[in-house]
Amino acid sequence: LLYCMRRYKHHTATVLNILKALVNASSEIVPELVRFAAVLDLVDVLANVDNELSLRVLSMSVIAAMCSDQRHGTTTFIHTAKLIPRGLIYKGLHDAAAGIQTFDTDSETPEVIWNSGCRKELSAAVKALRGQFGEMEALCPTPGDVNWKLPDDYTVKYTQHDDETKIGGVYLRLFLKDPQFELRDAKAFLEAMLETFFTQWNSQRQQTSEQYMTLVSGIVCILKTRPILTDHVSTLGYLPRLVQLLLDAQGEVRLVKETAIMRLLHELASSEKCNERFSSVPTAFEALMKVMRPLPHPLAFCLDTTKSILERNLRVQPSIVPQALEAKAIPFLLNILEGASIDHVDDPGAAKVHAIGCLQMMSRSPTYGEQVNLILDQSPIWNRYKNQKHDLFISRQQKKDYFLTDGAATTKLLLTSGDDHQ
Repeated sequence: LLYCMRRYKHHTATVLNILKALVNASSEIVPELVRFAAVLDLVDVLANVDNELSLRVLSMSVIAAMCSDQRHGTTTFIHTAKLIPRGLIYKGLHDAAAGIQTFDTDSETPEVIWNSGCRKELSAAVKALRGQFGEMEALCPTPGDVNWKLPDDYTVKYTQHDDETKIGGVYLRLFLKDPQFELRDAKAFLEAMLETFFTQWNSQRQQTSEQYMTLVSGIVCILKTRPILTDHVSTLGYLPRLVQLLLDAQGEVRLVKETAIMRLLHELASSEKCNERFSSVPTAFEALMKVMRPLPHPLAFCLDTTKSILERNLRVQPSIVPQALEAKAIPFLLNILEGASIDHVDDPGAAKVHAIGCLQMMSRSPTYGEQVNLILDQSPIWNRYKNQKHDLFISRQQKKDYFLTDGAATTKLLLTSGDDHQ
């Protein structure tokens, strides 16, 4: 059948209809079609057949049937995705006609970057692959010996994609432009970003830190726009690793690394399940204190994160307050209110407000609040601050997420201030 379609173009529609019926009737035909390069033929119809819309829709429907096969669909999908973007395939899986319409339309979304240049590059790539397959086929003693397979590392090179960072099938730059975009699989995207976060951790240098913080912004954005996913993070085993990475962070980009993790913890603190898992790590609060010694430029943000963790911790077990007491958090926080020089930090007033908030959260602990209050009551500093209207300290800028609104500038600030934090 495939030989017939290749040699006699006027029989293409008949062959495609037969292939579709065979795929729907028997799963066993799918791996045979893949072996004989049917995927290449079907994509060739999409890319190189002009003025025959119905034929291209029919070819897309055969691809959809093969990719949807329960036993062998994954293999077909992997081969097809080496040629055309996954976003286009997914569109065709649900509606072949809509898939062709998307194929013929210029798109720039978090899941698909596609235009006339991409279509030309696909057309050229498929023609080259068909030429290579023809040479391989000619060398086989019998047609049944053919076993077509794209190399594991093969993918069509689309120049439009060269400068894009793609993680889990999503273009990070475009997702940050439109974080509310309805992703096909937001959970898989989050998991892919988190895995990338850890795999790239040790390779961070000043030259790559801006890109790394962009990745962190992607994680933060998906947690902000899909807060239900924060509970899912608690099941992945990452929170103890985050604590250990905070404790281990050293070197020229220590502050960038620590700030990256604090940004993640700032979002994860809203989840009681994440808070419970974080608080169960014996060195969790020690890690938080390490970030703030010596006092970093983003001190206010670090204190706000700590306050959020303490606040959510009031409703979970184990309590993290004993860790805070052991780490001497109370004198540290009181010193921020009076004593420490904090003129160099971003928004000193906000830092004081969040320091007060941390102390208030500790004093409200159902189990350890009385012990905390006994300590605070002996402090003249606390007596001067505890009844003030603290919102007056917070500037308008501090109420914004400046890591998201001005991420590049913030990263440069962290890099230039890194020496002071070592």
